Amino acid sequence: MSTPAVAAVAGAAPVLLAGVFAVSGRVKLTSRTARARSAGSALGTLVGKDRAPTVYGGVGVAEVTIAALLLAGGLATWWPALTVPARVVAGAAAVAAAGFLGYLAYSRVAAPGSSCGCVSARSAPVTWRSFVRAGLLLAVALVALVAPVAWPTAVASHPYPVVAALLAGGAAMVLLSPEADHEWLLPLRRLYARMRPHPLAGLAYDLPLASTLRQLEASDAYRGIGTRLRSDVLEHWDSGAWRIVCYHADGGQTAVFAVPRLRYDPDAVRLALVDDPLVATA
Repeated sequence: MSTPAVAAVAGAAPVLLAGVFAVSGRVKLTSRTARARSAGSALGTLVGKDRAPTVYGGVGVAEVTIAALLLAGGLATWWPALTVPARVVAGAAAVAAAGFLGYLAYSRVAAPGSSCGCVSARSAPVTWRSFVRAGLLLAVALVALVAPVAWPTAVASHPYPVVAALLAGGAAMVLLSPEADHEWLLPLRRLYARMRPHPLAGLAYDLPLASTLRQLEASDAYRGIGTRLRSDVLEHWDSGAWRIVCYHADGGQTAVFAVPRLRYDPDAVRLALVDDPLVATA
C-alpha cells in the first residue's frame, strides 16, 4: 500500500471511532435493560447502585457527543479553522478509550463475572476480547489524533482501501465483542453442528432385542396371535431395516414377525405363519 493510501486510511480513523462510540452511546441512552443492569455491574460498585443508571446514561451522552464531533471534524476539509478542534476531539476519544481499559480492569477486580454493558444490552462477562477491543479502540483514537488528512479527503482520494479498512475495523470490533456473539458466533456454531458428520455416523449399532420386543408386543399383529404362541423367542436376525423374530405357535407352525429395526412403528409390524419347522438361517 502506497504512502498516500496509508495516510488516507489513517485519515478515516475518526469514522470508525464515531461508529463505535455511536453504537455504544445509543445502547446506554435507549436501553432501559442496560441501564437497569448497570446497578449490578462494576459501575454500581464504583459510584453506588442508586447513581449507576444516571452515570451510565451520562456516559452514553458523552459517547454520542464524541461520535458527532468526530464526524463534524471532517468539515476541516472546507473550514481549516476546525483542524485543531478535530484533534481535540480525537484526543478526547483516546482518553475515553483509555478510561474504558481502566474500567474493564476495575470490573475484573471489583465485580468478576459482571457484564461490561459497553455496546449491547445483553449480559456478557468481561473477557480478554473486551480488553483487546478497548486497546484497539485506543490505538485507532491515537491514529486519528495524528491523521494527516480529514476523513472526507481520505474517502475521496482512496475510496477502496479506506472502505476496506473501515469494514475490517468494524468486523474486528464485532468479533471482539462478547455481547455480539448471539448475532454471529451462535448461528455459525449451529450451522457447523448441522453440517458436520455425526460423531457416531458409520459406527455399528446393535439395537437391543428388548427394544424390538417392546415394539412387537405393542403391535396389532402380535396381539392378534399372542394367545397362540407357545414359546419364547426361538430365533432372531436382522435383514436390512427389519428385525425378524420367530416363535413356536399352535398347530406346529412358526410365527415369523418382521419388526422395524431403525424406527418405532408398531403398526408396521408384519406376521407370517410358516408350517415348516424352523430352520435357523441367521
